[in-house]
Amino acid sequence: MQYERIRACETSSTDDKGYDCSTDLIACYASGVRRYPNGYELHMPAIGSFPRFPRGDEVADYLLFNGRHKGVFYGAGTPTCALMARRTTFEALGGFDESMRRVEDVDFAVRLARAGGVFVGCPEELYRQYATEGSDKTPKVNLQAELFLVEKHADYLRDKGRYDYARKWFVIRFLHFSEKKLAFFFALTWFLIKYPISGTRHLLGSAPARLRHEKEINNQPKIKSP
Repeated sequence: MQYERIRACETSSTDDKGYDCSTDLIACYASGVRRYPNGYELHMPAIGSFPRFPRGDEVADYLLFNGRHKGVFYGAGTPTCALMARRTTFEALGGFDESMRRVEDVDFAVRLARAGGVFVGCPEELYRQYATEGSDKTPKVNLQAELFLVEKHADYLRDKGRYDYARKWFVIRFLHFSEKKLAFFFALTWFLIKYPISGTRHLLGSAPARLRHEKEINNQPKIKSP
């Protein structure tokens, strides 16, 4: 079924829902499951798995500053492990940025989106990912990569009036994951004062799910008595 939708998108100017998809730049993302050491599993539905295929600014805005467009399902974002695309698509965009230690998958997706690419989602769970820790996955390393991402797409963000917003949000994420509670409180307060509407919408749209997710990650499995 999903393959037929992709083929229709490749051979027509619209997808099966009637939305424009006239481009050769198509990336398909699978749904999957991420398993944590304590046994908790996070189901990760694919971006664009319903009701239509997002493209262009609809995806770039979400990845860079959580700009959500009506009718778009963003799912679990754009992880590399879920990605399949034609070789010509990778070649057209110059592949991944090998200088990036983290979020290179986000950067690739942003460049694809800015080039007018279409993002196709597969609702079936086709991969299993195991969460691990490492020196390349620390909050500091992640922040450095995210700020590099912002600078790389600074022209786009400034055109959207979201350059400062994006930088501040990534810093707030870093402070949260680093458990710098006081600094996090002041940074978030200032952020909400400066961006009362979009900032509050962003926080309410992501914080509850994030907190539930972290609670599940930190839950220790119950040990059965012999």
